Amino acid sequence: MSIRLRLSIGFFFVLVGAFYFLIDSILKDIRPRYLEAVEESLNDTAHLLASQIELQLRDGRIDPTLLQLTFQRMQEREFTAKIYGLVKTRTSLDVYITDARGIVIFDSTGKSVGEDFSRWNDVARTLRGDYGARSSRSDADDPASGALFVSAPIRHGDAVIGVLTVVKSKDSVTPFIDLARRKFILAGWMAAGGIILFSILITIWITSPIKRLRTYVESLQSDHPLPVPRSSGEVGELARAFEAMRRELEGRQYVERYVQTLTHEIKSPLAAIRGSAEILQSDLTEEDRKRMLRHIETESGRINEIIQRMLDLSTLENRSQLRDIEEIAVADLLADIAVSLEPIARQRQIKLDIKADQMIVRGERFLIRKAVENLIHNAIDFAPTSSTVRIACERRRGTIALLVSDDGPGIPDYAIDRIFERFYSLPRPETGRKSTGLGLPFVKEVMELHGGRCEVTTNGQTTATLLFPD
Repeated sequence: MSIRLRLSIGFFFVLVGAFYFLIDSILKDIRPRYLEAVEESLNDTAHLLASQIELQLRDGRIDPTLLQLTFQRMQEREFTAKIYGLVKTRTSLDVYITDARGIVIFDSTGKSVGEDFSRWNDVARTLRGDYGARSSRSDADDPASGALFVSAPIRHGDAVIGVLTVVKSKDSVTPFIDLARRKFILAGWMAAGGIILFSILITIWITSPIKRLRTYVESLQSDHPLPVPRSSGEVGELARAFEAMRRELEGRQYVERYVQTLTHEIKSPLAAIRGSAEILQSDLTEEDRKRMLRHIETESGRINEIIQRMLDLSTLENRSQLRDIEEIAVADLLADIAVSLEPIARQRQIKLDIKADQMIVRGERFLIRKAVENLIHNAIDFAPTSSTVRIACERRRGTIALLVSDDGPGIPDYAIDRIFERFYSLPRPETGRKSTGLGLPFVKEVMELHGGRCEVTTNGQTTATLLFPD
């Protein structure tokens, strides 16, 4: 399981758990808080109405006549009120009044007049001088008929002569509670979605550098590792540490391969030079002596060429970017190279046929020239005497393709996958001699440094193609 998936799952379960407990506790708390707010409003209403009754006392007796008329008029009123998305068309407030004994002397519903309410907390506590309120069913047989009862004392002088209770059905409050719950749940889900999205972005932000580092480390196994991922913090330091370790190991391995390869390749010419030197110590004719000296000179030149080409290749392999970049006119470059190689081609009566429009490539002129020279020189070596080496340049699917073709014997199937290996070389048809085997590896490195590639195909004729970014 990936680190990103683990973090995502971890964030998900933590958020789900946290939101579950948060939403559950708030949803459970919404109803009590709403009822407390309603109770506070009912308390004010009860004291307001009780004060009005006190102003209408007659000889210390409660007269609810005006209050009764008020409720009749209120029940006859027609109105439409839109409150927080809910439409209200009738009042949902009732009042009853008891005397000092707790006997109901007024009930806005007309149902409980004459009944003894002295045992109810709202009446009993108010008559004792305490705050009186209760929450109970208005209809004992209906569990959905819950209501809030809040009382205020009716005083004559210092004496409590009655109790006024305001009744608010919980059914009238429930729609507001349900609406608040729905809005909170919606807001909660939106917040959860936002936090989950934020967590995903945080997870990606945390794991992306690790993923890039993993990809980079995996690429170290290939011949062309990826660039060091740019990242700050510990991941960036770790990436740079890996790169430093890679360079150190590659440096050691490269030196070992370099020495081994160089030793192997110069062993044969050195043996030839030594053999020729030993023969020179014997009695030879002047002609044989000159032949041995020419042989020593040839093999010495071969050693010098191997060392020089290996130095060129090693210098190129240790570079990671171009230096003196310029725009190079391909047609002019090919014409210049043709002039340089014309004497070699003329020795074997080979014609150089160049067909190239004025296309432009960007790069280091010296490296590109040397790579193209290698390809044309190879074509001359393998082309039959009195044949033509064709050089062309064309645009091809977003690239500029430079093609060098000859009519030589072609590349055997067993060699096609090895031609870019160092020191791998095929014998020249005319002489049977092999080259250093470092030309095509050099061309390959040049093209990769320029962001392009080199391809070699053989089908009736052999064609080497350099593909430059357009």
